[in-house]
Amino acid sequence: MDRKQVPVIHTYQYSFLFPAHSGKVVQHIFSVGVSEDGKFLVVKSIEDHHNHVISKGLFEMLPRERRLPEEELKEAEKLVSLQVNNKLMRDHLQDKTGKKVILKDISNIISKVNASKKSDNIESLVSKLKKTGSVVEVFHDLNNQVQGVFYQDEEMQKIFSAYCDIVFVDATYKLNDLRMPLYVIMIEDSLGQSEVAAICLLNSEEKPVLQHLIKCFQKHNPDSSGIKSNQWQIKI
Repeated sequence: MDRKQVPVIHTYQYSFLFPAHSGKVVQHIFSVGVSEDGKFLVVKSIEDHHNHVISKGLFEMLPRERRLPEEELKEAEKLVSLQVNNKLMRDHLQDKTGKKVILKDISNIISKVNASKKSDNIESLVSKLKKTGSVVEVFHDLNNQVQGVFYQDEEMQKIFSAYCDIVFVDATYKLNDLRMPLYVIMIEDSLGQSEVAAICLLNSEEKPVLQHLIKCFQKHNPDSSGIKSNQWQIKI
């Protein structure tokens, strides 16, 4: 039998989520056959339909539709600084913009404002510490976010130089408004007493950040070269 007389038709079906957050699915079904000369594929039919209700309400709840204009976003940040009630703020923004605003949006704005305050507080702290003439080093991640603030004054350096055989590292929590753990590097003197050799505020306790802290300490304390490398190993 000639190939032209044999209608070879395949039906394909695929689907994707729409809108992405709703869990609803849009299905597309199309049938493909072979052209009469057998050289090309030909779309025979397409069925394009939604298997869920299409509504303006769902569309307005999309994140891109809820996004506030720049002016209203700045106003919201001011309201956060004034500690306005979250629900009252949401109602105010909805009335002013006509957009759907949910409490999650308010929570995101609060997080943004708090992150900005944290950055300002760190910069203020670093500025004050540098005025003392001490060693102050700030290290950042690839996104230029502060990961740590290292501090060591002259007295700490002298203490470490005198008793650099054994080093202890410990962390203390909930000591500052920045919510950054305070890492304390200590030594033991000839009387068996602990002495602080350096301190560091860390924004993260991931292994690369802790390793950077150790390298920072070694850079500013040449006597630490006598400590074996395996004594600095960090296990998390």
